[in-house]
Amino acid sequence: VKEPIYISYIGNNYSPGVPRSDKYFKYRANISSGYRPPHLSELLSNGVHHGNLRYEVGMKNLKSEIATQADVGVEFVSEHLSIIVNPFYNQIKNYIYVTPQDSLVEGLPLFNYTQANNAWLYGGDIGFHYHPHIALRFHLESSYSYVRAEDQSGFSLPLIPQARVNS
Repeated sequence: VKEPIYISYIGNNYSPGVPRSDKYFKYRANISSGYRPPHLSELLSNGVHHGNLRYEVGMKNLKSEIATQADVGVEFVSEHLSIIVNPFYNQIKNYIYVTPQDSLVEGLPLFNYTQANNAWLYGGDIGFHYHPHIALRFHLESSYSYVRAEDQSGFSLPLIPQARVNS
């Protein structure tokens, strides 16, 4: 009988931030860390993932992700209008992701879990809300979100959401 292998994952996180505000503006700046050990499915998958309609293969030697993010926010607020701008920059060591392969297994596309030594995710959100009080039920809200993700070689990482506009 083989002895079971026990793996221990330990991580600490921090998240200090500074808010400021005046009559029309709210400002904030944050820096934070993140820690995420690999999930069992990322380590041990070898079969059909019915929810995604793909065949996934895990990677047994994945390391824990360690992230650092910096973001700022500026919000203008008046009686009828608010505008917010929120850029961010995130660096992740040992970034875990699933990547498509150029083959089929059991009629489904093959995806392998893998890891980038370093990944950078950056982008931001911009939005506004217009609500003139003379038109009680009239609200105009719109936002734009963008995320860019690259590995240490400058290549785009797969399966990152496209830019999004909501109105």
